[in-house]
Amino acid sequence: MGAAQSVTVSAWVRVRVHKQHNWVLGTADRQGGFALFVDAGEKVNFGLFQEQALLLVATKALQLPHAWHYVTGVYNGTHLVVLVDGKPGSAMAVKPVHLTLPFQLLFGAAPDLPMLRLDGELGPVHVWGHARSPDQVAADMFGSWAEPPAFPAGLLGAWGHAGLQIAGLVVARPIIWECLGEDGNLAALCNSSPEVAMSTVSTT
Repeated sequence: MGAAQSVTVSAWVRVRVHKQHNWVLGTADRQGGFALFVDAGEKVNFGLFQEQALLLVATKALQLPHAWHYVTGVYNGTHLVVLVDGKPGSAMAVKPVHLTLPFQLLFGAAPDLPMLRLDGELGPVHVWGHARSPDQVAADMFGSWAEPPAFPAGLLGAWGHAGLQIAGLVVARPIIWECLGEDGNLAALCNSSPEVAMSTVSTT
């Protein structure tokens, strides 16, 4: 068990119905974790969990609320920022938070909070162990990487690219992956629901 000082999480997402919370991805850990979600105001939110609550949140609005977007949350140790299609919103200053490693990631839903389930679709997902710059995030939008150990430095996990586990997915039930060994290698797929519907989705 360790701690991270920074993280970048990104996903292609298309929201069908905007509601209070459309969970994109986040950690099962509510003590030293994070969450990326879209709210009823058609804003992308990225926040840090502290003492079982999501206390620190940065936001950025979607311009086309029902289109595919590449949404990103970045924590650099001092600030939170949300990017939509590589364009950053305003940075929010925060006190340093230690993120618990390894991350157990929840995609599309949190099993104990069914009201958070994503009403939409997820495409490729990227998780980095450092803060990415806006230019890097813009390049990541269409990046494709081979399986570990051939990942570029700092890439902890990538899903949804040809040659990886899935080509895309439509969320039917909560999906749980464990990623990030401290050596940077992707851990084994841990699917909490064998009935999850898989299908290829377009990100164009």
